[in-house]
Amino acid sequence: MYETNAVYNVTDGTKPFSGPTRLLEVLPNGYVALIGVGDGDSSGFFRVKQTVWDGLFSREAVDQASDPFLDLNSVPSKLPKGVAARLSKANQAISMFADRTYPLSSRSDFTGAVSEIASKIGRSDKTVKRWLNEWLRSGRNPLAVVRSFLGDSDGAPPREQQGGKKRGPKPIKPALDSRTPAQDLRAKIDLAYERFIQKQRLSWRDAFYEMLLTLFKVPAAELNGEKRIEVLLTPGLIQKYKLPTWYQFRHRCRVLKERELSAQELDLPIGQRGRSTAPGPGFFEIDATYFQEQLVSVMSKDNLVSRPTVYLIVDIFSDAITGYVVTLENPSWGVASLALFNCFSDKAATFDRLGMPYTSDDWPCRELPTMLRADRAELVSNMGQEFPRSGIRVNVTPSMTPEAKGHVENKNGEIKRVRTLGRFNLPGLYKKHRKRRESDGKKGAALNLVEFERILVEIILDLNRRPVRPRRLPRDAALAGSVAASRIGLYKWGLVNRPGFTARMSEKFAYEHLLTAGSAVMTTRGIQFKDELFFCDQLRGLGMLTSAIPGNYPIGIRYSPNYAGEIFFLNQKEGKYIPATNVDLEVVRLQASFAETREMRSTKEAVLNQAGLNHYAARKVAAKAVGATIKSAVSEKKELSKKPSTSKKAIRENRAAEKQRLRAPGMGGALPQSQQPSDQGRAEDHVSSRPPVAPIDRGPQTASPTKTQLLWSKVSAKST
Repeated sequence: MYETNAVYNVTDGTKPFSGPTRLLEVLPNGYVALIGVGDGDSSGFFRVKQTVWDGLFSREAVDQASDPFLDLNSVPSKLPKGVAARLSKANQAISMFADRTYPLSSRSDFTGAVSEIASKIGRSDKTVKRWLNEWLRSGRNPLAVVRSFLGDSDGAPPREQQGGKKRGPKPIKPALDSRTPAQDLRAKIDLAYERFIQKQRLSWRDAFYEMLLTLFKVPAAELNGEKRIEVLLTPGLIQKYKLPTWYQFRHRCRVLKERELSAQELDLPIGQRGRSTAPGPGFFEIDATYFQEQLVSVMSKDNLVSRPTVYLIVDIFSDAITGYVVTLENPSWGVASLALFNCFSDKAATFDRLGMPYTSDDWPCRELPTMLRADRAELVSNMGQEFPRSGIRVNVTPSMTPEAKGHVENKNGEIKRVRTLGRFNLPGLYKKHRKRRESDGKKGAALNLVEFERILVEIILDLNRRPVRPRRLPRDAALAGSVAASRIGLYKWGLVNRPGFTARMSEKFAYEHLLTAGSAVMTTRGIQFKDELFFCDQLRGLGMLTSAIPGNYPIGIRYSPNYAGEIFFLNQKEGKYIPATNVDLEVVRLQASFAETREMRSTKEAVLNQAGLNHYAARKVAAKAVGATIKSAVSEKKELSKKPSTSKKAIRENRAAEKQRLRAPGMGGALPQSQQPSDQGRAEDHVSSRPPVAPIDRGPQTASPTKTQLLWSKVSAKST
């Protein structure tokens, strides 16, 4: 006559029936449990006596009705992450409810079961009660709990808000919220996601700001002008432009991103690097990285010079970059010292050298730290171990632990993500881990080191202008306004409001603790160091050359391993370091390092030795021919019948006649002459009067080796 879970319509208007009703269960206490399934019906289950229910069927006051949940699938095709978590909790509650015996016998039994289940799964009684009623109303299909989130294939299309007011929790500061509903902002946010995130590859934050400037027409020129307006902090402007909040934009981007994800399994999250905190500016981290950018030579763009090395120094308190250096050298203490020098130097000199329109106020970092965290590579080396004596505490991180320097490692990643952040599209950029057939950047390389350094400084300034993380911003800094909310702004604010953690050093700090210490020898010709001679006029004026006359003596110097053109020595009288230049101008012209200079000297010595050997071998062959000529001349002299006259008169006459015979036109016949026919015979007679010079006999030129050639072959064998 009737079945459980079937849907019926009571036609005679008997109460409490008001529409389609589902029979849930026939209870052992003489009642039946039912629940309404009409449109908009959200009431819970109710009970009637079984005799009343049977009477309706006996007088034919009940008709079979269609089940409105008949198209609801039991297995979803795909659910968002949050909806899947809700369904999982609902299934857990339904399983615990189904294990009970007749929980619908009374209201008290149902309420007790709901309270017990809610306490076990960590949800409120109201939520569990709603889940169970929806499950019962649908004919015990768990997907009814998340029916509004299902697609067409699951039996119910997703519902999107089409009107009404803004929903969700109320903002903490209502004045800074336009209260614009999400459905009114959806079109512009979708356009911003497509244009700025998908196409231009901007970060979500940058895309949000670009949307405000481009799509909501916020005047960008007035944000950083003399009359600075802070749009997001001015309630009147927020209401004027109807600006969305960051949370509205982020939520919509998450929805759009979920739609883009394929059915493939996502990569496991790798987490974030550790980021310690500091009480104020003065705790720095330093690290080197290879920038994946192919560069060309400064002399000619036809010559590739490979990737550059970049050192960054980051302040832990503000996350601002305080110093840098870019070079083609390998990471070493010599390069790290340049980054430290840039760290506490006025950046105006850097801007002037690069020709950039900035001042010291744009990068006001010129302080030394009290603590420097670095790798073992630089500061544990023989050259860098002098640095801790300066008084700056050095914290050396363990090997293979990049998370110990989370701030600077994060900055290394940020400067490399220039393309993904939509900041710059550098020619010659390539991926660190390239796949097969991916570009290595060599064909597109067009930037030299100077041009790349300008771009790198722009990237650093851009990163320094970024806002800090909310939890890192002190409360009193937030009261100072948006100027102190950026990384470089927080650094400037911390120097005034969190002072005492930066270090002030003497003028000789760079010489004594950044340059490498060495021991040289003072000679009468200059300072001898690493087989190189250095000289300056002050050596003579200070009497140091004269002091070396009795004998050479040692002298302490400072130098850079990457430049052999100069060293520095201390003037004891004035307490200043004086530069001395390498006397070999070739080293200065080439700007060679000490290692390159040593290799150049070794190459020169090998070439000179080979040239000396070649000269000796050629001289040995020629000496035999010269000796033969001398021997022949002496023998001819001995065969004369009479001895030559030694009187001065005879010598003068012989000398005059010999000079006449040796004279010839055209510089002794070296230049070609154009003679007339009448004079040709006479010119030939004059030239022919000069006796021919016999060539030097160097032995017969035959195929068989001579004694001289055999000797030369022995010399060549010994040289090899």
